[in-house]
Formats: sequence, C-alpha cells, structure tokens
Amino acid sequence: MIHWKLIFNFACRMSFLAAGFVVFLIKERETNAKHLQYVSGVRYPVFWIASFLFDSLNYIIPCIIMIIVLAAFQPEEFKSADMLGYVFILLLMYGWGVIPLMYLFSFAFTIPSSGFTRMVLFNVFTGSEINTGVFHAATDFNVNFQFYRNGDHSCDINFTSSSTRIGKCSGQFGLDLHVVSELCM
Repeated sequence: MIHWKLIFNFACRMSFLAAGFVVFLIKERETNAKHLQYVSGVRYPVFWIASFLFDSLNYIIPCIIMIIVLAAFQPEEFKSADMLGYVFILLLMYGWGVIPLMYLFSFAFTIPSSGFTRMVLFNVFTGSEINTGVFHAATDFNVNFQFYRNGDHSCDINFTSSSTRIGKCSGQFGLDLHVVSELCM
C-alpha cells in the first residue's frame, strides 16, 4: 500500500506547481502586456498555444526531478522502472489537464498573489476530496486495505458492504475495533 505521507506530499507539490501557472497570466493581463502582443499582430490561438507549450516544458522539468527522487530513494511501491514510468505518464496527464484549467481560472483574479493562493487552496482541497472519494468508492467494492502504523503494529481492515464487522486493529494497546458498515458509507 502506498504511504499516505508520500501521496499527501506529492499532492501538495503538484498543487503549488499547478497554481504557479496562474501568476504570470494574471500579471500579463493586468499590466496590458497581453494587449500589446495582440496589437503587434499575435493571434489568440498562437498566444495560447505558445503559453501552453512553454508552461508544459516548465511543468515537465519538476516531474522529471520527482521521478529521479523516487528512483533515488526507492520507496517500496516505486522500485520498478515500470511503476516509475506509469507515475511519469500520470504526472504528464495531470499536467495536460490542470494547465488549461489554471488558464481558465486566471480570468477570475486581478491580483496575482491572491490568484496563486486561492488556486493552491482549490487544488489542495479538490485533491484531498478526490482522494477521499476514491477511498470511499473502493470500500463499496469490497476492497481489502492494509494500513501500517508505528512500525510493526499493523491494522488490517476488511471492507464489506453487507458485514457489520469492518475490521480488527491490533497495536501496542491491543485495541479491537468493531464498526457498523452503515457509518462508513
């Protein structure tokens, strides 16, 4: 199972990286630099395609650095080259989706710093909600999860939609946890 700390750190990094694309567009629009480019003959599609290509290049560089860091520290889930390739493709797909979304949201702001801050918060909150939604959706399909905490103390949770016994956790205090399944849905 992927460590939740690692996932949360990646989500925060990607939120800041994605929100950074808003700052330049807001500043350019508010200082009328964009208008100057339009007056000098740059067409709208050329402007947006050039911006997207430049931002995509600036996005790929941190993604490559993240893959290098994962390869260097080799967390248990990312030891194989195939998995690192899948993560890189996933990061690229996220970039191709989030950069146009940030372009769209850039029109809602007039101050670059407030636009950046609000987009970071938007990205963090929507990312955490999607994570929570995927976790709860997986519990509806009777998925078995294992959570590891404090080294050797493990917690096995078996999710079934028809059972009233959700799981049994054993740790240093010998805790038995019984939860009604309706409370988790």
